[in-house]
Amino acid sequence: MTKANWVTGIAIGLSWLAILFLIRGDIYLSCLIAISAFLVDCLDGWVARYFHEESEIGRQMDGFSDAFLYLIWPSLVYYLYFGLSDWFSVLVQVFFIGAGVYRLARFNSVGYVKIGKTGKGYQGLPVVFSFLVICLLLISNKFGGAIHLSILANVLILIHSGLMLTMYPFPKPKSVSVIMLLGLILLAFLWYGKFLF
Repeated sequence: MTKANWVTGIAIGLSWLAILFLIRGDIYLSCLIAISAFLVDCLDGWVARYFHEESEIGRQMDGFSDAFLYLIWPSLVYYLYFGLSDWFSVLVQVFFIGAGVYRLARFNSVGYVKIGKTGKGYQGLPVVFSFLVICLLLISNKFGGAIHLSILANVLILIHSGLMLTMYPFPKPKSVSVIMLLGLILLAFLWYGKFLF
């Protein structure tokens, strides 16, 4: 176990805590813990590069961590919190998890792809964008009706799933600080925006 793998392990543990609080019905605390897990998850690659600890096991662990945090937890949020439990919504969630697992497996196999002369990116939309879908649904849930939410949720989840399967290269942020800033903004949004729940 390298330092980077311990960081990934902490992210996995936080993801499990987020799932437990969600099952207990505390969506607010669950979201805060999930965003914290996201911030920790952003660090493992940086730690691996800083300490020259990049490894195949680390890459595989990161994929499992991402599956917990960006696929299983969001699907449970869709099902338990937003009430997307009808047969069509469940099929959409199954497709979402399958597309996300394929996207993660493809990245573990292929790695980054070249964009332009010096840039690099991901083949297919990263799974982390499930957090953006949940934020949009929280806002919609506050100001819209249940039928409207169900339609919007399934459309957004299907779009996200399709973009994860595409071969289109999505640019990788040039530094971990950009991703961390996004995570901190999400954390502040949830901390001060409790009225959304």
